[in-house]
Amino acid sequence: MGEITIDVGATAGFDPPHADATTQTQALQTLAHVHMPGEPSSSDVGSRRIFANVRPTVTILDVSAKPTILVLDDDPSVRHLLKVLLEKAGYAVIAAADAASALAQCGVQLPDLMVVDLMLPIDDGEMFLFEFRRRWRQANTPVILLSASTARNEIARDLRVAASLGKPFFSEDLLELVDAHLPAQEPAATV
Repeated sequence: MGEITIDVGATAGFDPPHADATTQTQALQTLAHVHMPGEPSSSDVGSRRIFANVRPTVTILDVSAKPTILVLDDDPSVRHLLKVLLEKAGYAVIAAADAASALAQCGVQLPDLMVVDLMLPIDDGEMFLFEFRRRWRQANTPVILLSASTARNEIARDLRVAASLGKPFFSEDLLELVDAHLPAQEPAATV
């Protein structure tokens, strides 16, 4: 049975090791429903077990001024490219290598938009979206589906995602889709 590993990095002036006890407790309580010891470590969907034997890592960001984008891709080079590209464009980016880590991250902080690879080695993007929508029914988080599959557009339509983009892709195309599908951000309150 897997444990939750919280890998927290200090960013944008938020220093998690020195965060107040309430903030740390809330983050841990939010994770309580995500594969904690003593609870089932997977869900049954048909005959396929999902999210088993995975140790998710969660990053807590201070994103008060930036829209947050969750990137889910198993390829480290693609994940890094997406992270750098989106951060350079001014977004806060949370990168996950597997569905379990992405779900754990969503349990702490729902993203404003998700970029999801369709083909993952353990649990594919379709299974991730199924589980995300089951857990957060009220979330209206737009999804951009990435895939090298020739059936990408059909799958995207079936999954009711905001958009799909083929691999390989042009960075300009991804940024246009992100800008088009990100919910409008409310201006920060001024004192």
